[in-house]
Amino acid sequence: MKDKTYVLEVANMGSRYGIETFNMNVLRNVNHELLELDFLSIPDGPFDEEIKSYGGKIYKMASLNKFLSRYIGLRKLLKRHPEISTVHIHGNSAIGCLDALAAKHSGIPQVIIHSHNDGCFGLKQKMLHAFAKRLINNSCTLRFSCSKAAGEWMFGKKAVFEVVPNAIDLQKFAFSNSRRRIVRERLGIEANKVVGHVGRMEQQKNHKMIISVFEKIHATHPETCLLLVGNGSLKDEVLHLISEKGLTDSVIIIDESEKVEELLCAMDVFLFPSIWEGLGISLVEAQASGIPCVVSDIVKDEVCVTSLIEKVSLNKSVDEWAKIVSDQLYSEIDRGSEKYIHNLAEAGFDVVRMAKKMQNVYCNK
Repeated sequence: MKDKTYVLEVANMGSRYGIETFNMNVLRNVNHELLELDFLSIPDGPFDEEIKSYGGKIYKMASLNKFLSRYIGLRKLLKRHPEISTVHIHGNSAIGCLDALAAKHSGIPQVIIHSHNDGCFGLKQKMLHAFAKRLINNSCTLRFSCSKAAGEWMFGKKAVFEVVPNAIDLQKFAFSNSRRRIVRERLGIEANKVVGHVGRMEQQKNHKMIISVFEKIHATHPETCLLLVGNGSLKDEVLHLISEKGLTDSVIIIDESEKVEELLCAMDVFLFPSIWEGLGISLVEAQASGIPCVVSDIVKDEVCVTSLIEKVSLNKSVDEWAKIVSDQLYSEIDRGSEKYIHNLAEAGFDVVRMAKKMQNVYCNK
């Protein structure tokens, strides 16, 4: 049998969002006799035990805020583990990909930088990204991105990179009436029309807009409720805004869930007014579940592969957004998702195909 290939995935695996989901989807679908995927991740996370169950190791070290300690620590780690032939770095900005320097200087044969976002917030962050981008571009052997825009933002418009879609287990997210009934009963929303969102409570996801749009809808349709799935640094601000608008009794917040597919079945409309977005893996999941999706016009065409997507400009008023969401909320739609799953698979969002591709990359086939 061919010798096993060892890969170090550098990624924050502390939550259940896009990068984490991508890595776990690869891990669950590769040949573990051929590959061992180890992880460099700072916090303890919800997937740690599952990673170990596949034979993977989890290494901890200083954050990138302490760059010199991080650089030295990664160099030492790679020296102790000469079996590692690929370092795959997942980042939302070039700052998060500076580990590529340590991998390159350690003589790692294959260094992959993978862009999972196409923007950041604040002048300081943008300046740091622009500076770091100059360093990382010469430190990798392969460049991947979740979308064309994410690749151009990370590497530059003239750079050579390959788009690797954030694929999922599409059948896992297929709509189920029984799931819908059980979840809605459990949450006490059997009779409600449900506006839903899955995403981190960060600036990018625009929760202020979500709550403002829902406030308008709820004023006309008091039988509606808002289901938010996700946590983040802005959670206190989100809770304050909900309370300030008198919506506490009409909003359900679930910090994290390993059963997002069940919660999607309970929703009637998926609201996604992101300010920027690498790709939006939760939109893939929502389409697989057959949910009408009202999204901002910054969302990439690569993910808008079904008739369920309606794009709306962020320059439109809250009233205009609310009317569009309401129209979708009270329209008749067939939630049977097989046709949508077929469209998503053809567009490259099938996890089995994507994992096979990554396995071939890691094993240099």
